[in-house]
Order: sequence, then structure tokens, then C-alpha cells
Amino acid sequence: MAEFLEQQALLHPDQAEEYNKLLALFNRRLWHQLTSSLAEFLSNVSNRRGDNFIQLYQQFLVKFEGKLNQLEFAKLVNYVALSHDDPEAAIAFYNAMLENRMRLGADATLYLELLLWLYKLTSSAAEEDRAKTLGDVKQMIESKRPELDALEGVMDTCVHSTYYQLATEYFKEAGPHESYYKHALMLLAYTPMDSMSPEQATALATD
Repeated sequence: MAEFLEQQALLHPDQAEEYNKLLALFNRRLWHQLTSSLAEFLSNVSNRRGDNFIQLYQQFLVKFEGKLNQLEFAKLVNYVALSHDDPEAAIAFYNAMLENRMRLGADATLYLELLLWLYKLTSSAAEEDRAKTLGDVKQMIESKRPELDALEGVMDTCVHSTYYQLATEYFKEAGPHESYYKHALMLLAYTPMDSMSPEQATALATD
């Protein structure tokens, strides 16, 4: 594990400080700070070099994933999944993470399920059988609503935000428009503006 981080630091000198920090936090067992540093690193797409995000998971993160807050871990997993060039590989990665439902708990499991279907809906993986994908997403939106309602009062709104993002994307394409606007308003209510991409914010403002 240490060898992998040291190797990455040598391969990418401009990222050496970040890799050294990750190793130092791991050695000190500072899981909260380590989670924050991993999120900061993985959320910056300019840090991606080939499959280094995937390797970071396989060679480092997997060693202690059970020690982390599982909802925060699920956020890290999403960055890794999105770094896959092959949509089918990304979907397989999401599904592999969801095999650990007992450890993940209800909120992290639901979050990853929603992210998986959001990816299926918005990536090229959905193009082969669009009608089936839309039907499956509709069923997902309907069937997962009770689980979402059970999370009311949870401080972190990422699960609600992702649910309404999925619903907004679905109703934008499938209709009716009234449902699109309703879910778009809920998405805005549960999503901090600074966490939205400029493209997403513009689309919600103009559609």
C-alpha cells in the first residue's frame, strides 16, 4: 500500500504532496481526515491520470473501506466509478460495491443504487435499449420512494438530491412536464448550488 502511494508520487511529482498526505493520514488512522482528503483528490478531475483513480481504490482504499463512514465512502466510490472509460466497466463497479449492502447500511446503499441508475440513464450504456432503461428507471423512482422518505431528517441531503436528479432526468425525457418541474424544484431544494456543475444549474434554469 505504501509502495503504491510512493510510486504514484514519483510518477506524478505534481501530485506527490497529495499522495504523501494520504499515506500520513492512513498511518495515523485519522479516518475522517483521510476521507476528506480522498474526496478532495478524487473530486478534482484534473487529478485523473489514466486509471489512477481505479488503482487508488484497488491498491489503497479497499484496504480500509470498512472503517470509513459508509455514506462518505459511497461518494468516493462514485468518483472512482465515473473515472472508468468503459460504461459497462463503470456499471460493473457500481454493482460490485452494492454487494456489500449489509456493511453499507440503508442510506449508502440507496445512494449507490440511485447513482447507478442515474449513470445508466445518462451514459451511452443506455442507448442500446432506451425504452427498457426508461421503464427500469421509472420503476426505481417509484419503488425507492418509501426508502427515501424513511431518511427524512438526515443531515446529509446527498441521497435526496440524487433521487430528485434521477427523477428530473427521467421526467425531462419521458414526461409529463408537470412532473419534471415538480422534481426539478425538489432537486433545487435538496442540492447546494455550489455543488452543481454550471451545466446542470443552467439546464434547470432554462428548461
